[in-house]
This record gives sequence, C-alpha cells and structure tokens, in this order.
Amino acid sequence: MKSSLRKSGVWFEFQYKFGCESLNGILTSAELVDGNLVVSTDLKPISSNQRDDMSMLLRHIESVTDIVVHDSQVKKNLLNYCRNHNEKFDKKKLEVKFSSTVTHIFNVEFRSVDSDGVGFSVV
Repeated sequence: MKSSLRKSGVWFEFQYKFGCESLNGILTSAELVDGNLVVSTDLKPISSNQRDDMSMLLRHIESVTDIVVHDSQVKKNLLNYCRNHNEKFDKKKLEVKFSSTVTHIFNVEFRSVDSDGVGFSVV
C-alpha cells in the first residue's frame, strides 16, 4: 500500500556528471514492492526553464549520482515509514516519472541532508 510522503510540490535536485537540475515533483510516496522500498514521485515542471532542465537530465540520466530533497515533511514521513517497515525491505529504489510514458528507477541509499532534507545516493 502506498503511503503519501507529500502530495504537493517539492524540489528534487538531481546531480549528474554535467551539473545539477532542480525539478518540481508531486505525489511523492513510499511503498513496499517485492521486498524493495520504493520512493516515487511525478515530475511536473512549472516553467519552460524546468522543461529544458528535464530534457537535459533525461539526456544524461545514466550519469546521475545523487538526488536531494530539502523538505522536512518528506524527511519525517520517510523516516516514519522506514521505522514502521524496517525488516520488510532489503533494497531501496527511487522511481521518477518524467511523463506518462517515461519512468526511470534508481537503486539508492538514503542519507540525512541538513536538518530538513533527505538524500538518495545512487548505487
């Protein structure tokens, strides 16, 4: 069953070989799928600049090394979800939906970023 981490917009910062892109994500959630903890979000660019950033990111998707979300609600809800399901998952994944037809799944490890953020290190 999916658990909402945040329904409204939150910034996802994607760091990759050629730079960093910040994109708006909505409907961010967590769920257990086949022994994996899957955090998912739908990217929804809010400007033409973000649409260009998303296109650039898609061209270099294989070089993404890190994704960061600076949002205390996402961090708090993800920590609670992990505590409640601690022994039910072996791996962690971040599923990013770029459009109705394009989704990319990253194998990740979580880490704390500052007091209000969570990082997803691509492994």
